[in-house]
Amino acid sequence: MSSVTYMLLAFFVILPLVAIWCYCLFHIVARPDLKLWQKFAWGAGILVLPIIGAIAYLISWKKHGPIDDTALWEDKSAEEIEEAVWQSENMTSGDRFSHTRLQ
Repeated sequence: MSSVTYMLLAFFVILPLVAIWCYCLFHIVARPDLKLWQKFAWGAGILVLPIIGAIAYLISWKKHGPIDDTALWEDKSAEEIEEAVWQSENMTSGDRFSHTRLQ
């Protein structure tokens, strides 16, 4: 194979795989909802089986998407929703941290 083929292979295959692998490792460390042993297990799995581990992590992570809060707001009036939004916009960053679910 020529050097151009190797460059294309590196650019379109190897570089994206390394980027996905690094993203998964950094994302695991940054996730506040995982316990330390879960972070260690995912990290070890991705280090031992890089491609399979990263793909498995991405598939399992997508199952746990954002929290759906629509049920909490369905029976609220427009005024109550506006008041809640106004209060959240006037919170300081410390107030927002103390009122999050992930404490």
